[in-house]
Amino acid sequence: MHSILSNLTAFSIFIPIIIGVIQLKRFSDKIIKAFFAYLLVISVFESIAAYLSHHSINNHIYYNVIDLISIILLLVISRIERDNAISAGILVLLVFVLFNLFTKSFYVFSSLNYIVIYTFQSFYMAFKLIRLIEVVEDSILKSSRFWLFIGMLLYGFSTVSVYILFEYVSKWNNERISAYYIIYNCIINIGIYLLYSKSFLCQRKNSTYY
Repeated sequence: MHSILSNLTAFSIFIPIIIGVIQLKRFSDKIIKAFFAYLLVISVFESIAAYLSHHSINNHIYYNVIDLISIILLLVISRIERDNAISAGILVLLVFVLFNLFTKSFYVFSSLNYIVIYTFQSFYMAFKLIRLIEVVEDSILKSSRFWLFIGMLLYGFSTVSVYILFEYVSKWNNERISAYYIIYNCIINIGIYLLYSKSFLCQRKNSTYY
């Protein structure tokens, strides 16, 4: 059961990718295009990381690279949106993360980087959602960015909360608690990838919606 749920969680990233490929010709929003490219890249790294984990080989370097790519995505979004102050903050974040990795090792998982990056993402996406709702108003449910920003907000928040929960659960040698954690993680991941899929489905050629 654990193995099935773990595999389901790992492969759920391909749900929005498949829909994105189908919808690709309709993509008109630069942010949606950038995010789709991001998904394609990290799906490769996550697949490699999952394969190495299955064979009990250190895969931390791949997750560290995914974290760096996530920062680059946030930087791209901030540049497209001309959020200059936030762009500067993201560059500071990038320098901090790189410094932390170089002073330790790319082959060691950095929990500090992990928490800081996805906490930052949560706050930034909350900020973008508030501004988007003010602009789009009545047509908000037709907005690709609305569903994308919600997905990224939930991903950032759940990534931090799931990591903290995992650290707590790992101290308990209890199969039932571990099972609940795996189920929770699976549901959260699938839910987030369905939000990304909804975002892609909202894209229409020459759409007036954000």
